Amino acid sequence: MRILIVGGYGRMGRWFVRFLQRRGLREIYITGRNEKKAVSVSRLLGVKVFQKPSPTFDIIIFSTPPSSIPQLYERYLGFQPNFFVEIASVKKSILEALTYPSNLLSIHPFFGPRVRSLRGKNVVWVHPKTPTAHERRFLDLFRSEGASVFYVPPDVHDEAIKYTLSLPHLFTLLLGRAIRSSEIDRQLISALSGGSFKKFETLLRSMALESPEVYSEIQLLSPSYSNILRDISSQLLSLAEDYERGVSQNFREIMAATTKYFSRKKDLSNKLENS
Repeated sequence: MRILIVGGYGRMGRWFVRFLQRRGLREIYITGRNEKKAVSVSRLLGVKVFQKPSPTFDIIIFSTPPSSIPQLYERYLGFQPNFFVEIASVKKSILEALTYPSNLLSIHPFFGPRVRSLRGKNVVWVHPKTPTAHERRFLDLFRSEGASVFYVPPDVHDEAIKYTLSLPHLFTLLLGRAIRSSEIDRQLISALSGGSFKKFETLLRSMALESPEVYSEIQLLSPSYSNILRDISSQLLSLAEDYERGVSQNFREIMAATTKYFSRKKDLSNKLENS
């Protein structure tokens, strides 16, 4: 099986190269905008750089910013692989731009490029609802390393991503910005922190390694995201006014309602479609 990874020299692209190599696949090519970097990474990973005239490919994987995928799909459509794979964190805008093509497997691995084991990790696919035999074999590669693989409709996926990726990213950056503006020594802040802050600190350090282009697109492409931000802004302003008056009732109500919601155990077994 011959596979091309567009964006294969990026951090997630390199993860996919190593993952496919672990699964016994050896004919792997990479390409991207920076040819010099592609050559350097190809030598490091023991793969080939895509060059014209090109061989045929069984699978073409897009490991690129979300907004670039529709254009890349059109560019590589003439290669006629068995199917394409895209791994972006937001889905609906891509699929709508391409009118839900039948030869595009749209997946979201819920882990980053530093992960070593897939045991306990999730990989979802959002399109097509019923994968082909070739696509199922590709999804089975993740299952073979212990990942849970299941289907979620694209609109449901993107609605959830606002809360599981977009907001955590933004709030973490805003916390970092507040600390930077405070001019308190960073080492002192870390020394005087507990478990809650250390989780934020870990996420901040992780985000420092990621692509600002990709992370900003996750913010921009999350549906109705601005409405949520306006609602949160309103709540923050209300709390600020409460604190200025020495009142904390609204905070206590928010904390009570939220902790009660998250203390309830959820059975997801009937909500996730495994295949």
